[in-house]
Amino acid sequence: MHENTHEAAQVSGMACLTRVRVQALGLLVNIGINPDEIGRHQPLVISVEIVLRPAMIEYIADTVDYRRIVKAAEVLATTHVPLIECFAQRLAQQCLFWPGADQVTVTADKPFALPRGQACTELTTCGAAIAAGSGPSSSRLNTPSRAGNLTKFQS
Repeated sequence: MHENTHEAAQVSGMACLTRVRVQALGLLVNIGINPDEIGRHQPLVISVEIVLRPAMIEYIADTVDYRRIVKAAEVLATTHVPLIECFAQRLAQQCLFWPGADQVTVTADKPFALPRGQACTELTTCGAAIAAGSGPSSSRLNTPSRAGNLTKFQS
Protein backbone atom coordinates (compact mmCIF):
# COMPACT_ATOMS: atom_id res chain seq x y z
CA MET A 1 0.00 0.00 0.00
CA HIS A 2 1.28 3.48 -0.80
CA GLU A 3 2.39 5.36 2.29
CA ASN A 4 -0.25 8.08 1.79
CA THR A 5 -2.98 5.55 2.47
CA HIS A 6 -1.48 4.69 5.87
CA GLU A 7 -1.62 8.24 7.18
CA ALA A 8 -4.32 10.81 6.73
CA ALA A 9 -3.12 14.15 5.41
CA GLN A 10 -3.59 17.47 7.06
CA VAL A 11 -5.79 19.59 4.79
CA SER A 12 -6.80 22.93 6.28
CA GLY A 13 -6.12 21.57 9.77
CA MET A 14 -8.36 18.54 9.22
CA ALA A 15 -7.11 15.00 8.77
CA CYS A 16 -8.63 13.49 5.64
CA LEU A 17 -8.37 10.51 3.36
CA THR A 18 -10.78 10.53 0.43
CA ARG A 19 -12.17 7.35 -1.12
CA VAL A 20 -14.32 7.62 -4.23
CA ARG A 21 -16.52 4.57 -4.82
CA VAL A 22 -18.85 3.13 -7.42
CA GLN A 23 -20.54 0.04 -6.02
CA ALA A 24 -22.52 -2.82 -7.53
CA LEU A 25 -22.39 -1.58 -11.13
CA GLY A 26 -24.06 -4.20 -13.29
CA LEU A 27 -22.64 -4.68 -16.78
CA LEU A 28 -23.09 -7.11 -19.63
CA VAL A 29 -19.58 -8.10 -20.69
CA ASN A 30 -18.14 -10.21 -23.49
CA ILE A 31 -16.16 -12.29 -21.02
CA GLY A 32 -15.00 -15.87 -20.73
CA ILE A 33 -12.61 -18.54 -21.98
CA ASN A 34 -14.98 -21.48 -22.42
CA PRO A 35 -16.26 -22.12 -25.95
CA ASP A 36 -19.88 -21.49 -24.90
CA GLU A 37 -18.86 -18.07 -23.45
CA ILE A 38 -16.99 -16.64 -26.43
CA GLY A 39 -19.01 -13.97 -28.24
CA ARG A 40 -21.71 -14.01 -25.55
CA HIS A 41 -22.33 -11.16 -23.13
CA GLN A 42 -22.55 -12.22 -19.50
CA PRO A 43 -23.42 -10.29 -16.35
CA LEU A 44 -20.59 -8.87 -14.30
CA VAL A 45 -21.07 -6.82 -11.14
CA ILE A 46 -18.19 -4.52 -10.33
CA SER A 47 -17.24 -2.15 -7.57
CA VAL A 48 -14.40 0.35 -7.76
CA GLU A 49 -12.76 2.28 -4.94
CA ILE A 50 -10.18 4.96 -5.68
CA VAL A 51 -8.13 6.39 -2.82
CA LEU A 52 -7.10 9.92 -3.68
CA ARG A 53 -3.81 11.57 -2.80
CA PRO A 54 -4.38 13.94 0.12
CA ALA A 55 -5.59 17.32 -1.13
CA MET A 56 -8.32 19.84 -0.51
CA ILE A 57 -11.37 19.01 -2.63
CA GLU A 58 -13.64 21.88 -3.56
CA TYR A 59 -14.39 21.27 -7.23
CA ILE A 60 -15.06 18.27 -9.46
CA ALA A 61 -11.60 18.75 -10.99
CA ASP A 62 -10.11 18.05 -7.54
CA THR A 63 -11.53 14.52 -7.41
CA VAL A 64 -12.49 11.61 -9.68
CA ASP A 65 -15.95 11.98 -11.18
CA TYR A 66 -18.06 8.85 -10.56
CA ARG A 67 -19.30 9.05 -14.14
CA ARG A 68 -15.73 8.66 -15.39
CA ILE A 69 -15.40 5.36 -13.52
CA VAL A 70 -18.70 4.10 -14.96
CA LYS A 71 -17.73 5.16 -18.50
CA ALA A 72 -14.34 3.41 -18.26
CA ALA A 73 -16.03 0.19 -17.12
CA GLU A 74 -18.67 0.41 -19.86
CA VAL A 75 -16.04 0.93 -22.57
CA LEU A 76 -13.98 -2.00 -21.28
CA ALA A 77 -17.13 -4.13 -21.31
CA THR A 78 -17.42 -3.69 -25.11
CA THR A 79 -14.20 -5.64 -25.77
CA HIS A 80 -13.63 -9.34 -25.21
CA VAL A 81 -11.97 -9.99 -21.85
CA PRO A 82 -10.96 -13.58 -21.10
CA LEU A 83 -11.11 -13.52 -17.27
CA ILE A 84 -12.68 -11.43 -14.52
CA GLU A 85 -9.15 -10.94 -13.16
CA CYS A 86 -8.16 -9.36 -16.50
CA PHE A 87 -11.18 -7.06 -16.37
CA ALA A 88 -10.26 -5.94 -12.83
CA GLN A 89 -6.61 -5.38 -13.75
CA ARG A 90 -7.36 -3.39 -16.90
CA LEU A 91 -9.90 -1.18 -15.16
CA ALA A 92 -7.65 -0.61 -12.12
CA GLN A 93 -4.67 0.31 -14.31
CA GLN A 94 -6.74 2.85 -16.23
CA CYS A 95 -8.13 4.44 -13.05
CA LEU A 96 -4.71 4.59 -11.41
CA PHE A 97 -3.39 6.91 -14.11
CA TRP A 98 -6.07 9.52 -13.45
CA PRO A 99 -4.93 12.70 -11.66
CA GLY A 100 -5.14 12.34 -7.89
CA ALA A 101 -5.56 8.54 -7.85
CA ASP A 102 -3.19 6.89 -5.38
CA GLN A 103 -4.71 3.42 -4.95
CA VAL A 104 -7.44 1.51 -6.77
CA THR A 105 -9.43 -1.54 -5.68
CA VAL A 106 -11.70 -3.30 -8.17
CA THR A 107 -13.98 -6.20 -7.34
CA ALA A 108 -15.64 -8.18 -10.10
CA ASP A 109 -18.37 -10.73 -9.49
CA LYS A 110 -19.52 -13.13 -12.22
CA PRO A 111 -22.86 -14.31 -10.84
CA PHE A 112 -23.58 -17.21 -13.21
CA ALA A 113 -20.07 -18.69 -13.55
CA LEU A 114 -20.77 -21.45 -11.03
CA PRO A 115 -23.85 -23.66 -10.57
CA ARG A 116 -23.81 -22.86 -6.84
CA GLY A 117 -22.01 -19.81 -5.51
CA GLN A 118 -20.43 -16.94 -7.32
CA ALA A 119 -17.02 -16.41 -8.95
CA CYS A 120 -15.37 -13.25 -7.64
CA THR A 121 -12.05 -11.46 -7.73
CA GLU A 122 -10.65 -8.44 -5.95
CA LEU A 123 -7.58 -6.55 -7.06
CA THR A 124 -5.82 -3.71 -5.26
CA THR A 125 -2.97 -1.76 -6.77
CA CYS A 126 -1.28 1.51 -5.87
CA GLY A 127 0.49 4.37 -7.61
CA ALA A 128 3.92 3.47 -6.24
CA ALA A 129 3.70 0.06 -7.95
CA ILE A 130 2.82 1.60 -11.30
CA ALA A 131 5.53 4.25 -11.03
CA ALA A 132 8.14 1.60 -10.24
CA GLY A 133 6.83 -0.83 -12.84
CA SER A 134 6.17 -3.47 -10.18
CA GLY A 135 5.19 -3.75 -6.57
CA PRO A 136 2.26 -4.59 -4.35
CA SER A 137 -0.45 -5.58 -6.75
CA SER A 138 -2.72 -8.34 -5.52
CA SER A 139 -5.59 -10.41 -6.75
CA ARG A 140 -7.45 -12.82 -4.52
CA LEU A 141 -10.57 -14.87 -4.85
CA ASN A 142 -13.30 -14.18 -2.36
CA THR A 143 -16.98 -14.85 -1.96
CA PRO A 144 -18.69 -11.69 -0.75
CA SER A 145 -22.44 -11.56 -0.58
CA ARG A 146 -23.90 -9.54 -3.43
CA ALA A 147 -27.60 -10.10 -2.81
CA GLY A 148 -29.83 -8.09 -5.07
CA ASN A 149 -27.16 -7.26 -7.68
CA LEU A 150 -28.53 -9.63 -10.29
CA THR A 151 -31.31 -7.23 -11.19
CA LYS A 152 -29.05 -4.24 -11.84
CA PHE A 153 -27.53 -5.19 -15.18
CA GLN A 154 -27.21 -2.66 -17.91
CA SER A 155 -29.45 -3.39 -20.87
